[in-house]
Amino acid sequence: MSGRQEILSLPEKENAKAAFKKVAGERKTIDMWEMREALQQLQNLPSEEEFVDLLAFVDPHGQGVFTLNSFLSLLEKQKETILSRHDNDDATRLAFVAMGGNPDKTGQIATSRLAKTITEFGLPVDLDRLVHELDTDGSGYVDFQEFRKLF
Repeated sequence: MSGRQEILSLPEKENAKAAFKKVAGERKTIDMWEMREALQQLQNLPSEEEFVDLLAFVDPHGQGVFTLNSFLSLLEKQKETILSRHDNDDATRLAFVAMGGNPDKTGQIATSRLAKTITEFGLPVDLDRLVHELDTDGSGYVDFQEFRKLF
């Protein structure tokens, strides 16, 4: 057993194997259209852009032939991407709360407090420009949607 953490759960792997087999039949490989069909079987169809990125990840040489292992790798990469987005959003939410916003992403942070914190950390930032870009409504406060632009 490797030290690598499993990305897909056992039920996810079993469902993926069943979807692959349903599309591939007796064959050991599928093409990109069948890959899309297998993802559809799992009710896991990514956007067109995400699909192209995922295909490039599992087929860097563009051969267009996919095994069960490459299908599982694609699903792992997709899940990692989704989890990463969630982690980034959660970290942003925690930073927002630490600055005075609410855990449910409501509330506001005074731009003066944000500027003071940035100055305390000694970050080389043009504060006036940053505040102007974040505080799009000119209220002197930044809501969560404005705050997340920092990240």
